[in-house]
Amino acid sequence: MATHAREITRPVGLCLPDGRLDPAAIGWSRRPLRRSAIPGWGGIQLGGEWTRGTGSTENALCVDGSITKTGTELDWRFAPDDPLASWTVHDGRAGQVDLRFTPFHVRRVRMGAGPVGNRTDQCVGHYAGTVREDGGRRIAVGGLLGWAENVRMRW
Repeated sequence: MATHAREITRPVGLCLPDGRLDPAAIGWSRRPLRRSAIPGWGGIQLGGEWTRGTGSTENALCVDGSITKTGTELDWRFAPDDPLASWTVHDGRAGQVDLRFTPFHVRRVRMGAGPVGNRTDQCVGHYAGTVREDGGRRIAVGGLLGWAENVRMRW
């Protein structure tokens, strides 16, 4: 299915002064990035391996209604056999993302049916570290509730 939506590559306000959705906030990024226009709300959307090598990422930071696109592929480090161990995620030398994820819950799914298989670990936990907006401001992240998952499928 072809899409004609544009990529959001710069910070953009979510709402117009009258409260309607700003058309500039419409593009291909994950819907949770545009879910709230509440002043002071913030969030992080971090993508993983499924976009690796495509030239596209799904990474963004939302602070006070403005989105900063993080275009660098992220490096996720975790122990696949111990999903409750701490995970790290960073963007190498770009310096926009440097986080640790500490899970406190894991939902594990294992399924194998001949050539079809699924191995999923969905973890809920807290993020801590730093992220940087486009303008250069570093933002400390501490105790941010979120999730991370490691999914492997075969078909």
